[in-house]
Amino acid sequence: MVKSKWVYANKYNNEGHIVARKAQLVVKGFMQILGEDYDETYASVVRLESVWLVCAIAASLGLRLWQVDFVSAFLNSENTFKIYMEQPLGFDKGGDKVWLLLKTLYGTMQGAHDWAITLDRTYTEHRYYTSKADSQVRSKVVNGELTLTTTWTDNVLGASTTPAGEVKVKEELITNSHLLICD
Repeated sequence: MVKSKWVYANKYNNEGHIVARKAQLVVKGFMQILGEDYDETYASVVRLESVWLVCAIAASLGLRLWQVDFVSAFLNSENTFKIYMEQPLGFDKGGDKVWLLLKTLYGTMQGAHDWAITLDRTYTEHRYYTSKADSQVRSKVVNGELTLTTTWTDNVLGASTTPAGEVKVKEELITNSHLLICD
């Protein structure tokens, strides 16, 4: 059983004034046991050279570059292992309750890996070609619309032929990953 903690942050505007407060529950993943709570601790990320190549191709072909960040990505991926967590502070004062995590929380040892599987499944369902040189570079051509993407954890840098192509890709990623995208 793992413990958790609350992480608090203030969001500031350009003048330095607080405009929002954020609280995030994270797992103390260092308490997990290899083979019992997790078995993989990595998620593939795009190589920097691949990002440069995609940007060069985009410039050469006049493609539109765009970037997205998935909001609460880990909360939308299934846990590969059963992870039990002590009830966090601020809930029932009994303190003897345990939660079974149905979704991955930030801080879990396998969270990034489980998210990568979820995102890869989405790309596969939409018939993207995965580069043999870098598995985090994907492409798709439909009716002359070319889309290239590079992925690192919960961020995607993409290039599309038209604005409509960009919108279509974002819709595909949102629909199958059940996520919101922050442009």
